[in-house]
Amino acid sequence: MNFIVRILVMAIAIAPPVLGTRMHAQTTLKGREENQMKQARGSVEVKIAPAESSTIGKEGGIGRMTIDKNLNGEIVGTTKGEMLTCITQTTGAMAYVALETVTATLDGRSGTFVFIHTATMNKTDPQSQSLQVSVVPGSGTGGLTGISGKFSIHIDPEGKHTYTFDYELP
Repeated sequence: MNFIVRILVMAIAIAPPVLGTRMHAQTTLKGREENQMKQARGSVEVKIAPAESSTIGKEGGIGRMTIDKNLNGEIVGTTKGEMLTCITQTTGAMAYVALETVTATLDGRSGTFVFIHTATMNKTDPQSQSLQVSVVPGSGTGGLTGISGKFSIHIDPEGKHTYTFDYELP
């Protein structure tokens, strides 16, 4: 199991330079008529650490990680979450899913919302990578009630993380 976790952590860390400097998150924002799309930018400090998997997860070869981020820039706040990971030893296919709760101030409005991540990659074909990070519909609270959007992570050659968040608020 530790081998799988190490491979996934390495894949997450090295994939962006191999694939370019941008991992793009996607979501569908159709059907919004009156809200105007906005964009927030800034930096993000990311801490991902292995965590103990459940007995069933261990039997299935599923790894578990914790996510702890600090957001700076046009979003100021933190995220806390968990990631489930898996790698197929014979083919090199990898995937992760994650949920993270964002507690932040954006546009002078404070509240929380939830990001959902889905990602796939194959170590034999780095161009096959797919990453989507989007706001869970209806998860916004406080001043961020009704938020929707997509989150893109950018990693420069030195490993610095920045973000672009395309969002709508009612």
